[in-house]
Amino acid sequence: MSPLIYLLAGLATLVILTLKKVNPFLALIIAAFVTAVVAGLEISEGLSAIEKGVGQTLGSTLLILTLGGAYGSLLEKSGAIQSITNGMLSSWGVSRIQWTIMVISFLVGLPLFYNAAFILLFPLVSGLIQQTGLSARFLALPMVASLSITHALTPPHPAPAALAAMLHADVAQTLIWGLCIALPAAMVGGPLFSSFFKKERATEIQTPAIDQDQGPGRKLSLLMAILPILLITMGNLENKLTFAPLKFIFTLFSLPTTAMIMSVFIATWFLGIRRKIKLEVIMQWLIKGMEGIFSILLIIAAGGAFKEVLVITGVADTLTNMAGAWSLHPLLFGWMLAAIIRVAIGSATVAALTAAGLLAPGMVQMNVSPELMVLSIGSGSIFFSHLNDAGFWMFKEFFQLTIKETFLSWTLMESCISLMGLAGVWIIYMFAA
Repeated sequence: MSPLIYLLAGLATLVILTLKKVNPFLALIIAAFVTAVVAGLEISEGLSAIEKGVGQTLGSTLLILTLGGAYGSLLEKSGAIQSITNGMLSSWGVSRIQWTIMVISFLVGLPLFYNAAFILLFPLVSGLIQQTGLSARFLALPMVASLSITHALTPPHPAPAALAAMLHADVAQTLIWGLCIALPAAMVGGPLFSSFFKKERATEIQTPAIDQDQGPGRKLSLLMAILPILLITMGNLENKLTFAPLKFIFTLFSLPTTAMIMSVFIATWFLGIRRKIKLEVIMQWLIKGMEGIFSILLIIAAGGAFKEVLVITGVADTLTNMAGAWSLHPLLFGWMLAAIIRVAIGSATVAALTAAGLLAPGMVQMNVSPELMVLSIGSGSIFFSHLNDAGFWMFKEFFQLTIKETFLSWTLMESCISLMGLAGVWIIYMFAA
């Protein structure tokens, strides 16, 4: 039996369970088990592969994702995010409101996971809709475009961090190239695309109260928001240093886990202890953020299990050979695989992990940068979000849109930034990689 039949059995199981609203963790584990059974593996062999995939994936991503969740919670609970938001709005004014929202959302989207950042920024955007009389889609698209593209392309977000581990990509290089691609994509998918909705009438939205409590200073808040990225980027300079102690410090910065640990300690001091906030309260903030990442970690672990089953059943090798036979460039093939799975099952994280699992064993033969493959798959994983994606319904319900309006705004925006991501990957491949 062809390994492609095993893949189709696994993907069909995944699609059916997703449509039945089964938890993504359980759906991926069951799909992995079904694939193993259809491939004729012994039950013990299939379970062994699943356990191995879970262990390998969590071993390489657990620390950075848990620390990332804690750090995002610290920024939110301390008032740093609100301070950045208030500062930019007062400095830039309403005349450049779209670009202000985009920049704020981009900065917030770097340390915070998508759902948390969306909930945090929604009161701001809905309040501006009420104050300015501008339409929901005109002001909301710059927010979600920024949050979506940073979530897909920039570590330490779950999918790009997990993909970097699976494909053995350098996280710092992935982050730098991801930022270079994400910012133009956010501009096009946000302020430029949303301009089509400027003359639309404003939507009446129930606006939650925005906490105006005095938080940390604006400059300090901004510095803390981008601190992990600064540390990881600075770490790339270690090869150019000769002074041994300084070289050692910069080498520590280049390791994402170390950079996140340092960031948590530094932010705990400046955003908490120095402001006379009790350590017990700060620990509660950190724990809250860690708890929020638990369900995502389970999905990533299950994605690793599915990947391992696809490897031992020969599916991954078969797809690699097919890409060569079709003369399809590996980066385009990676984007296409992720996009197809995304359209089929809805979840961007699951789509990215599944595509990476299929391609990881053949990366050596493909002769392409693993960092660019991470970004190509990440870009494909956000293509054409529709009715099977929770993000589609979140955008629709929060901003009180019809399904047609959501398709013509959210779905087109997601497709736009996905294609922009692929274009950015291709430009880097042609001229820089």
